[in-house]
Amino acid sequence: MKEKLRKFFEGRYGMDELGIAIVILSMIFALAGNIAESFFLQIPAYILLILELFRYMSRKYSDRRRENDFFKKYSGKLYEKLIKPIEKKFRLMGNRFRDRKTHRYFTCPKCHNALRVPKGKGEITITCPVCGEKLDRKT
Repeated sequence: MKEKLRKFFEGRYGMDELGIAIVILSMIFALAGNIAESFFLQIPAYILLILELFRYMSRKYSDRRRENDFFKKYSGKLYEKLIKPIEKKFRLMGNRFRDRKTHRYFTCPKCHNALRVPKGKGEITITCPVCGEKLDRKT
């Protein structure tokens, strides 16, 4: 069974930036439909998820790549302003969870950059590598 599943997924296109945007958009529609208690707002969410499932399972690499390139070309600013910060936030949450026993995270008050320092060092001065702000914190 494992071998059949591996063969089935072999050569499939997978997830890309357009796919992430489609899934996020479908989540927004689903959330709006739940809040408004309207099934008609949830229909686009299901349609978008089915569309992304077909894109994900596709073997037409050139077509999917062309779609993704078109998306990145015309939505580069949108991607940079909406999707990338969300990705960064989830990546930071994952890193914080992974490092929860060995490191502490602080936020720079000036540039709001996440600063990671080792635990158990006592009172230390942290210098932000982005803006140079100095913080005195207890780890």
